[in-house]
Amino acid sequence: MLPALLTAALFAFSAVFSQRAARIFGPLQANAARLFIATLLLGLITLSIDEARGVSSVHGSVFPALFVSGLVGIGLGDIGLFLAYPRLGSRLTLLINFGTGTIFGALGDYVLLGQTLAPRQWGEVSLILAGLAVALWPGAKSASPAKLSGAGMIFALLAGFGQGFGTTLSGHANRIAADQGVSVYGISQAFQRATAGVLVAVTAWLIWKLLIGRKSPPAPAPGKARLKHAPFWLAGSALLGPVLGVSCYQWARLQLPSAIVVAVAATSTLFVIPLARLLEKDTPSKRQLAGTLLAVAGVVSLCLSRV
Repeated sequence: MLPALLTAALFAFSAVFSQRAARIFGPLQANAARLFIATLLLGLITLSIDEARGVSSVHGSVFPALFVSGLVGIGLGDIGLFLAYPRLGSRLTLLINFGTGTIFGALGDYVLLGQTLAPRQWGEVSLILAGLAVALWPGAKSASPAKLSGAGMIFALLAGFGQGFGTTLSGHANRIAADQGVSVYGISQAFQRATAGVLVAVTAWLIWKLLIGRKSPPAPAPGKARLKHAPFWLAGSALLGPVLGVSCYQWARLQLPSAIVVAVAATSTLFVIPLARLLEKDTPSKRQLAGTLLAVAGVVSLCLSRV
């Protein structure tokens, strides 16, 4: 359970950095750049660990499954997430992403792996998601009809599909590794998934830049103050999310079913509340605090059930 909780904290910090980077570079370019940086870092770390161990963690029988997992989870999932933000807002996007991601993960585990959750675990996952709904669902003043666009909903659902089913495919890769008697640790899994994710992200950005973006009015150039701190926000987005966050996520998937991993990782959206108060002076409402307590209760119950 510890790696899943670490994932939640890292994803929360990554969200803050990613939002700043997206404002400066644009969503698709920021996503492609952070994944490119992350893939390089993960590759260097994996190579160093493998050389120290004297054994390669990249296996021909496991890599294809991790590659497809990266295509779905990091590639399509992150693109959907970044494109949904400006259409729905961050809170509603994350709520749909993680809520549907839990369902897609559980469904994928059942269909592909033949695994299902116990009734108590379903109750704990439901408690976490209920807490997220209470804390993150926008109030009447913030949920404008313009933001509730059909395209935004589709992109958020795409993100949830990538989050959940990509996690299931990682479990499928773990099963192949176990059957073959080989070991693939979390950082190496994150690297192998990122190689596919960065291909999708760069391709999407190039298509937009060369074919679609030319027909759109140019976005206003960021000010000098934003450009000065751009490398900091982009590096933080890459390090905290695809590097450390996804590595812990893969570590958690080695121990827990997809639905539980996604549900616990979903509490990253609650970690954002104190960060927003600290960095943006955004004080949480009573409803947000109540939702936080519900979600935390679900996580604590899950932790106790694993003892």
